[in-house]
Amino acid sequence: KDVIESKSLLLQAEYHAVSCEISKARASFEASIKSARDHGYTNEQGLAFERYGTFLEALVETTEASVCYKSAHVCYLQWGALALAEHVWKKYKLSTCNEGVHPLLISAAVAKHARS
Repeated sequence: KDVIESKSLLLQAEYHAVSCEISKARASFEASIKSARDHGYTNEQGLAFERYGTFLEALVETTEASVCYKSAHVCYLQWGALALAEHVWKKYKLSTCNEGVHPLLISAAVAKHARS
């Protein structure tokens, strides 16, 4: 059931994006990322970050898009999908010079270490 929540939120985000409802799309992408993170679905979080990056790139928010793509890359690495992580790195031309990762990814690491 938990994975359905993050997928549903991602679908809502995509719907809002194609409907040009920018603020609703942003909120839904971020809610999908947070839901996937909170339920431990690293692969779903990576997908949501990647789709959010594509949305932001379409809005010509390239720095923010790069942050999302790099966050997707990190999620895919954590999930163990090395080929997918490499694909994202090459497809979106990421480099170590790009901005850091998204705050929603950082807060997940902090929360995970706090539980340990």
